[in-house]
Amino acid sequence: MSTQGDEGPDGRVFRNNTYPVLGWVLIASPVALIAVSALSGAGPFAVLCAIPLAPVAAAAGWFCYIVPRVVADEDGVTVFNPTQTHRLAWDQIDRFEAKDRLLVYPAGHDAPPVKAWAVQAANIARMTGRVSHADNVAADLNALLAQHTGRPAPIAPTGPQVRLASLQLAAVAVAAALLIYLRIHFRR
Repeated sequence: MSTQGDEGPDGRVFRNNTYPVLGWVLIASPVALIAVSALSGAGPFAVLCAIPLAPVAAAAGWFCYIVPRVVADEDGVTVFNPTQTHRLAWDQIDRFEAKDRLLVYPAGHDAPPVKAWAVQAANIARMTGRVSHADNVAADLNALLAQHTGRPAPIAPTGPQVRLASLQLAAVAVAAALLIYLRIHFRR
């Protein structure tokens, strides 16, 4: 299954698709909170308390959700993380792997892998036995690596495919039902 990274002016962009949406929501939320506080007559104190949230939320939304991405172009791969940007030419890359997030392994084993914040594995996908978005991105980038270097595409191991047994699922369902029952019973 291909992720088809979004084709941008700078190359193919890979990231979890919900991150930009979350970033813009995080940026817009304090502005909406200030507007609602001002228009609802909550008083100047409520508005003044909400004002410091706007730049903090905007910075968090921008640097943690909108900036992170992995861009693959003709010359190599650029990994944009909140605090650092890593640029690797295709011949400097050994392989891509999906662990808890996408890892870019530089050629030569002395350098640590570059972690990509923008592409994280979905634990739910792995628990249900499906391949995660990070696994698909790693496969796509390994195919691009082979195309640009002429080397055979590395077969990167995917993350652990954990399948919950029926008995485990039943135990979780019984525990949840018991908690709901106790919550309702002791609410009185």
